[in-house]
Amino acid sequence: MDQSDDHRAVSRHLKVLLPSSSHKLRISKELARQLGVTALVVSPVGSKVWRVEVGRDGDGAFLGRGWPEFVAAHGLGDLWFVVFRHEGGGTLTVKAFDTSLCLRQFSRPLNVAANRRSSPRPQFITPLLPCFTEKMVIPPKFVRNHITDVETNSHLPVRLNLCGKYWCVEPEKDPSGNVFLAGGWSWFLASNGITEGEAVLLRYEGNMVFTVKVFGLDGCHKSFVKSRKMPSGVQLETEQSDRTKIKKEPDAPSSSTGKRKNANMRPRVAEKKRPRSSAPPSNKAPSAVSKCTYEIGPPAWIKKEIKAYALKTYLPLTPCFCKAIGFSNNCVITLTTSTGKSATTSWQVTGRLFNSRTSPQLGHGWTSFCRDNGLKEGDVCTFNIIQATLWHVDIERRS
Repeated sequence: MDQSDDHRAVSRHLKVLLPSSSHKLRISKELARQLGVTALVVSPVGSKVWRVEVGRDGDGAFLGRGWPEFVAAHGLGDLWFVVFRHEGGGTLTVKAFDTSLCLRQFSRPLNVAANRRSSPRPQFITPLLPCFTEKMVIPPKFVRNHITDVETNSHLPVRLNLCGKYWCVEPEKDPSGNVFLAGGWSWFLASNGITEGEAVLLRYEGNMVFTVKVFGLDGCHKSFVKSRKMPSGVQLETEQSDRTKIKKEPDAPSSSTGKRKNANMRPRVAEKKRPRSSAPPSNKAPSAVSKCTYEIGPPAWIKKEIKAYALKTYLPLTPCFCKAIGFSNNCVITLTTSTGKSATTSWQVTGRLFNSRTSPQLGHGWTSFCRDNGLKEGDVCTFNIIQATLWHVDIERRS
């Protein structure tokens, strides 16, 4: 099953079927090195295995004798996308995506019993054309079949899981009903080095959560590793530019003083730089420091250790951070959390601004958020800013 892929020596390879591919399908050098003279291609339905010759000529390797019969038996057509997964021993499993870009669900023969556990989750694949680098449309057929109106109209962020790290992207719906991955999409691509011409495969987990796989220009699956944390003690330069700024400031509910304002002018070093993603929180206990760390991106986030008074009253925020993300007036902010793999819950909280001497704060509704999520003194909340009034919260429990 897909969930165990990370624990098995598998490799994936993407191919686009051209008119000539029905007779001879060129494969990458990497896949060819893993195969012998024959590949065992497993049917997407049933358990039939097709013996396909792996030929080699001056232009490279290809699937030859036996491949046309496999194509005909499964009705594969021109401009379809095919993902081969090498399971080892020359065995290839196949996923086929038709011209709708959605995973083709093949009809099972009458003599083959359906197995719910082996049924693949809904998936689609999209090549990154230049018009898809700022926002990318979700195939209309996929939206019709797998995403409800409640989900598309909820204004909750889409959560993209890439190699265990979660990224929040704001969905957008146009008057025709098309749904796009919009706000934060270009940042997701740039942060992970995903470029034009590559392809992204999104597997739907439910409730606007997708697992993402990426295929490079050569058709090979791209692997990603978790970002390295910045070592403590590294000096950060203060820049007045669009580049990310990371600061650490005292957390105080009382009015600001001139001393703090002067301190804010000096570059400070966060004890730990948070990775550039809204990854699920770790089980490590937070350090006992009464400071907050934040980053002005995109993506923007602020990490707050919860004090006893904040559980009963309000949560103070950093003025510079609020100004940078566009929180400049009293407003209603939607806080969301994810529980389990796909469940998402939201709360309405009042964002309040008073005067230049008082910190902005989360007021009415904040104590309900604390109570519903079982927050305790010492827990750490990381607020990932999707937009000025939509924040996703990851909670790190104090051990």
